[in-house]
Amino acid sequence: MEIKEVVWACGGNNKSPRSDGYNFKFIKSFWHILKIDIVLILDEFYVNGRIPRGENFSFITFIPKKNENPKKFGEYRPISLVRLKVVLEKVIGELQCAFIGGRNILDGVLIANEMVDEAKRNKNPCLIFKFDYEKTYDLVF
Repeated sequence: MEIKEVVWACGGNNKSPRSDGYNFKFIKSFWHILKIDIVLILDEFYVNGRIPRGENFSFITFIPKKNENPKKFGEYRPISLVRLKVVLEKVIGELQCAFIGGRNILDGVLIANEMVDEAKRNKNPCLIFKFDYEKTYDLVF
């Protein structure tokens, strides 16, 4: 699909995906001026696998982990405000239980319990590992 066709197929004409305020209505209106730069950016990405500095960013907000009235930075969880819903199912594997429509975080627990019960019934030895990722994303800061 050509670049122009992709731009014209994008909805949300009056919504800006970035802080600069440029939306698809603006890009379509000034396509005759912007098309050369847009093609150069996409060519650069295709050839070198790099997105120009400033184009590869998102907004980050912090939501409380548990406490409704957090007082310490560690009581917040950073969340990147990007539109991933459209690609999550393609990126996240079938074994991932949470954060995808139609899947439940408790599915993994249920499957693990069923496997342990099956091992007990058949008198098979069973070894279970539990990993605690609670602090994984806290290390970024």
